[in-house]
Amino acid sequence: MSIKRNAFYDEMMIATAKIMNDRGIDALSLGELATYMGKARNSLYHYVKDKNELIWSCLCYSCEQRELILEQAESHPTAQKQLLRYIELVLHQREAVLATTSDYAILTEPYRSEIELRLNSNNQRLGQIILNGQNTGEFKTCDANVVAHALNSILEWSMVWENWSSPQKPHSKEALFDIISDWIVHGIAQDSQISTPFPHDSSDLTHFEYNPFKKEDAEKQKRQIIIEVASRLFNRYGFGATSMEQIGRSLGTSKGTIYSRFADKTTLIHDCYTEALNKYEAFIKVACDNSDNNFDKLLSVFHLNCQAQASDKPPLILLSGFEQLPRKHIIRLDGIVTKLSSIHSQALKQKSVKPTDIRIILLCSGAFFGLQRWRQYHPERSKRDIANELTTIFATGLKLE
Repeated sequence: MSIKRNAFYDEMMIATAKIMNDRGIDALSLGELATYMGKARNSLYHYVKDKNELIWSCLCYSCEQRELILEQAESHPTAQKQLLRYIELVLHQREAVLATTSDYAILTEPYRSEIELRLNSNNQRLGQIILNGQNTGEFKTCDANVVAHALNSILEWSMVWENWSSPQKPHSKEALFDIISDWIVHGIAQDSQISTPFPHDSSDLTHFEYNPFKKEDAEKQKRQIIIEVASRLFNRYGFGATSMEQIGRSLGTSKGTIYSRFADKTTLIHDCYTEALNKYEAFIKVACDNSDNNFDKLLSVFHLNCQAQASDKPPLILLSGFEQLPRKHIIRLDGIVTKLSSIHSQALKQKSVKPTDIRIILLCSGAFFGLQRWRQYHPERSKRDIANELTTIFATGLKLE
């Protein structure tokens, strides 16, 4: 399909991205978009025929912007300058608002395959920049593919994370560029040589013992399995693209079985978030219980989260489009941020981390938030290998010292 381009179309795509990022794909409709833009609904039909085409057009627009950014970045002479220019230009686009891509699976074919192909191509081009840096001796040896995906996930997370936080100071594009670029090059560690062991398995920390002969326990186990499968599907495909019927089908049962235990999709999402918060809190607790070194604590929390997101039972990530979180969940999220901030502050006092902004610790959660989508195409990698790879970059950055 050919796309008509003019100032109105650009305005329309930016408004669509804003709605998708802030409220999710379920909140998007042509009527809602017209209201948001202050335009007549009929004016939108000159460009798209329905919601599916609107989402496709918006994601094409975002992919095209990334492709132009990659072209500009690739024109620089060194891999490090290319990488930093790419980060700078993506963050600059926050003003124009690029759509996050977590919900692209909602598209019908052939739209879905086209977007997937373009996203993969962009990740590969970024990975090639990192690989070139390894070949020229600028960057240390790493899996360029997984690091590129993690970096793109962090940049996408930077577009929506303010929806989940209450920042004391504004997150300007300049501040975010300084924070992210310094981290990706140098990491957070004061010492570039780290040897922190990661003995804990994320699955062991959140394992529940059930007695299958007790009716109450058997029912709890069924609910737990539904939550685990639903969380994995939500993380891979987004809320909008994941139906109760699809969750049931993945479990080899009907959507009626799901509805008999969860009143509706919103209730299921709430319970998925409750379980996710239990896991996030458990990871912080075990990290704190097993080390007095606050830098080690930060690495352990990051490693456990990477393991969990690369597993078959990932906790639900903080997706865009869920404004109605219960107050109790918001309080628990604030508590997690407060604990991480305290650990980071103590690590600064111990001089085990560089003078870094706490926001990089929070932004880097985007690295493991995108793992489920990447993992489905790379099942050969173990969750521990992936966690080791990303934790090393988190600690020491890409630059070959």
